[in-house]
Amino acid sequence: MGLFNGEITKEGYIPSKIHQFLWPKNFSGSIVNGLGEKEHRRPTQPYHTHHPYYPFGLAEQWFIHKAMASSRISKWYFIHWIKENVTRLRKVSKQKQENSPEHWTKIIKEKALADEDIHVVGITRMNPEWVYEDREIPRGEWVIMLGRRMDYDEFSKNLKGDFISQCVEVIKSYVKGQETGYKLANWIRKQGYYASAKGGLSDDHLFTVIPAAIEAGLGQLGKHGSMISDELGASFRLTPILTDMPLTPDEARDVGVDDFCMTCKLCARECPAKAITHEKHLVRGEMKWYTDFDKCVPVFNEMYACGICIAACPWSRPGVAKNLSLKMLRKRDKQAA
Repeated sequence: MGLFNGEITKEGYIPSKIHQFLWPKNFSGSIVNGLGEKEHRRPTQPYHTHHPYYPFGLAEQWFIHKAMASSRISKWYFIHWIKENVTRLRKVSKQKQENSPEHWTKIIKEKALADEDIHVVGITRMNPEWVYEDREIPRGEWVIMLGRRMDYDEFSKNLKGDFISQCVEVIKSYVKGQETGYKLANWIRKQGYYASAKGGLSDDHLFTVIPAAIEAGLGQLGKHGSMISDELGASFRLTPILTDMPLTPDEARDVGVDDFCMTCKLCARECPAKAITHEKHLVRGEMKWYTDFDKCVPVFNEMYACGICIAACPWSRPGVAKNLSLKMLRKRDKQAA
């Protein structure tokens, strides 16, 4: 362990001295997240508020400034910033086009998947319980969730110690999803309906997107705390669009992830922070997979967003997810027979 670089040990990760200095004392992100709470409540955003004066703000600023020192990362971050601050959504047309929810849903999915940067799309009704407790319930009855597959060869370079390449791929995926989100939101507005889109790096997050994506039928929560899709594995990024255009919802699906994660130990073994456990935890009244925030985030900050658990996940390897899902579902059906 040095001033600027941490150390991976058998017991876990020891952050750099500067990160330890910036990390809040006697304050737990897991408590903020509601770990161990028996009652349901809306989530609190513990990280990525992009404000230096919240408890983890200084540590996050350390991560951002360290990342910006890489020209490869700063290039894509700058592209994101430009698009976020220059792109404007068109005015909602005063002439509303009328059609059935089924028709609009079909067109929306066709338009989304026609874009080479979007690989899955699902729709669900907006649930106020997903909205961060300090935010107002946003406008829009429906959530259109777009998913973009990351380049696994680039992302998985983190397994060989190249964390900058995986960080670039993450930001690039958010930017590409953001571009499609804006285009689709503008098309909806042209039809006379409200729509808004935000990329994953936006600093005005309103709600937790993984629960929405699960309800939209895109997959299930994995042991590593990220989502696993039977189409894209765990190596993908999400872009939400909120709209009041009448749509029809997809349904949450069991794709075999839970059964698999119960026995697989790969992500927990590879995690440098030892932040992943083999059992579910009670979080705001729900038993779910949970990654220890206080162990994970220091590694996230110092290893350019890390992502080792996602790269190591067997579902992430190209061409594996669909067959693995079918295998797990057939195995369960056989055991139930």
